[in-house]
Amino acid sequence: ATFAAEVTAGDDEVEIVFERARFDKVVFRGTVTNAVTGEPVPAFTMTPMQQRYGTRGSSRGVPRKFESSDGTYRLFGVDPAPVDVWVSAEGYADARILREPETFGEYALDVALVPEATLRYRVTVDGEDELRRSAAIRVSDADGAPMMIRPSATGTASEVRGDRSGRGEIFGLPASRLTVQVEDGRHEREFPVDLSIPGSEDIEHVFSFGALQEPQRGD
Repeated sequence: ATFAAEVTAGDDEVEIVFERARFDKVVFRGTVTNAVTGEPVPAFTMTPMQQRYGTRGSSRGVPRKFESSDGTYRLFGVDPAPVDVWVSAEGYADARILREPETFGEYALDVALVPEATLRYRVTVDGEDELRRSAAIRVSDADGAPMMIRPSATGTASEVRGDRSGRGEIFGLPASRLTVQVEDGRHEREFPVDLSIPGSEDIEHVFSFGALQEPQRGD
C-alpha cells in the first residue's frame, strides 16, 4: 500500500492508519482438497492472474504459497475485477477458477484438485505403423473447455506435437475423462480418453486417423 502525508520537523509522532478493507482488497478464503478422497491438500500455490491495467490479453500474478494441515487458506490483495485463480500442488493437475468480484470483501472459494496423470500416445494411420509426425495434439476437459498442457515436465502450451517417431507424452493432466483433438493439417479427429481408469498411464494410447483419403481436386 502507498500513502502521502505532510509532516513538519520536530518530535511529534505521526500515526498512519490503514483501512483494513482497502488494504486487503478482495479476499478469497476456503479449503483445498483432493477431489477423489476429499482429504485436505496441505501445501499448494495460488496465483491470481489479472489483466494489466491499460492492456489487452496480458495478465499479471504473484504466486502465493500456502501450508496448512487442514488445507485452508486466505488469499488477499486481489483487485475487484475478473481474475483467474490458478492453483497448483505437487502430484495434482493445475486448477483454474474464474471469478469476477466487483467490490472489496471476502469471497468463499473451495478448490478440489484432481490427481495428475501422464498421457502417453502414438498417432497413426489406420492403427498401423505409418505415423503422423506432424500431428498437433490439444486436450479439452470434461466440459469441453481447452486446457493448457505440459509438453515436458515444466512449462505449458495450448498444443503439443509428437517427436520424430510420432510418439509423445503429456504431463500434469487430471486423472479424469478428457477429449484429445488430433490434427495433421488436413484432417482433425477427436478421441475420448479416461485417465481415471487404473493403469491408463501404463499404456500407450493410439490415436488413429483411419484409412484417410487425401483431398482431391475437383474436375
